[in-house]
Amino acid sequence: MGYLRPIILGALLAVGHAPFNLWFLSFSAICLCFLDIVKQRKRSDIALYVMLLGMGYFILTLNWIAEPFFVDFRSHAWIAPFAIFFISVTMAFFWCAFSYIFAPFGARWALLIGIATAEYFRSFVLTGFPWGTIASLFVNSPLGQLLAIFGPFGLGLFVFVLVMYLIFLVETKKFSSAVGGTSSANSISSSVRASLPLEETSDISFSEGIISHSFGTKYLATIIARIAPRKDAKNVR
Repeated sequence: MGYLRPIILGALLAVGHAPFNLWFLSFSAICLCFLDIVKQRKRSDIALYVMLLGMGYFILTLNWIAEPFFVDFRSHAWIAPFAIFFISVTMAFFWCAFSYIFAPFGARWALLIGIATAEYFRSFVLTGFPWGTIASLFVNSPLGQLLAIFGPFGLGLFVFVLVMYLIFLVETKKFSSAVGGTSSANSISSSVRASLPLEETSDISFSEGIISHSFGTKYLATIIARIAPRKDAKNVR
């Protein structure tokens, strides 16, 4: 297993946070993680992959931890790298531990359920450390409004499920029909919008936005189709 690749993907995942706010790159990173993790067949390898992914993610996400140490630069600045590293390792360990627990279900399920569960527990265990959740990556995206429905933990899980579903459609060659269904939905949405009075069209703006602006999935799926492995990991040992 290449140790550098999951760290880089973790850092790419983190750029959805401020000050970058590049949520579409975070979404792309999640897709790449789901495609890459299937190469890991052993339970320990899956957990280690997610651990490294988490380290790359948290080191960039929690860089603000260093700022208090710069107040008295000469006395405390040397502590900053250690603070960032150890807090990142601690947070990544949550991802690692829960991915190890769910690894027998398969590499992708370990990534999906493991991180979703870890995000909940790390927010509450020992008073919790809820900063830098997966959901906060998408606050400024079209999915941000779903926080009102699913909450932060539900939205993070929703995004992972959405990615896994897109990859499933591509790998089973069913994406064309799904895109056709989306096109029909767009047509229906436009027809409904035209038939409503102006003051009522705002009620459907959210659903229309989700249908019409869901990450440019047609182009994303084209990329996934070219690099996706044809089979998932079979037997996790």
